[in-house]
Amino acid sequence: MRPRFGFTVHATNRTIPSSFDAFDFNGDAAHMSFLLARVAEGSEAALGEGYDLTVDRILPLAVNVTRDRRAAEELVCAAYVHAWRLAGRFQDFEGTVIDWLLAICADMANAPS
Repeated sequence: MRPRFGFTVHATNRTIPSSFDAFDFNGDAAHMSFLLARVAEGSEAALGEGYDLTVDRILPLAVNVTRDRRAAEELVCAAYVHAWRLAGRFQDFEGTVIDWLLAICADMANAPS
């Protein structure tokens, strides 16, 4: 699947990790904020890098909520498109970028269809 923001989503080839030790959410928070600022400026490369760093955390939430892998992948893609559009409004919303992305995904999953 190729979202309109120009990078390929490979979620269908991923396995869901049982832990998220590979990503240091404290040490990488500043880097994620930097990437999100670049996304707000329109950087597709920053969105792709942010996706690669966070999708393994976002996808399990989506699978847990939807109970369907394909629906979860679609939800995750929609959440990143939404984040792309809202990136300029982030401004450290009382949490980290990963918290914000998880909130977007959860809100979209719980929204009436």
